[in-house]
Amino acid sequence: MTEFKYSSDEDNVFRVPVIIKGERSVVVNALVDCGANFTFLDLSIGDYLGLLKMGYEKVGVAGGTTDAELTNIPELSLLSPDFTMSITGNNVDALLIPELGEELVLGANFFEGKCK
Repeated sequence: MTEFKYSSDEDNVFRVPVIIKGERSVVVNALVDCGANFTFLDLSIGDYLGLLKMGYEKVGVAGGTTDAELTNIPELSLLSPDFTMSITGNNVDALLIPELGEELVLGANFFEGKCK
């Protein structure tokens, strides 16, 4: 079994490097939140990547509820700390949120079937 080990930051959260591929590709820092059922992406990054918007959802967030747009990320790869390995998910459902406060929040739906 391959094991990735990351250090938490001063806020005791984990931010990890991720490559997102759409019409374009981008490397972002993702906050890992296995308590979140879904993966969230800042709307501006989704627009840059040319991700298709597939309808609105009202979702619960830390401050209450907000409107989000459902999308699908063709390929999302969590990189090992030394950038030599990755865990990749294809066709990852995500919610686009304007001014998310993070570039990407990796939720449990990304990790299902990939990690222990």
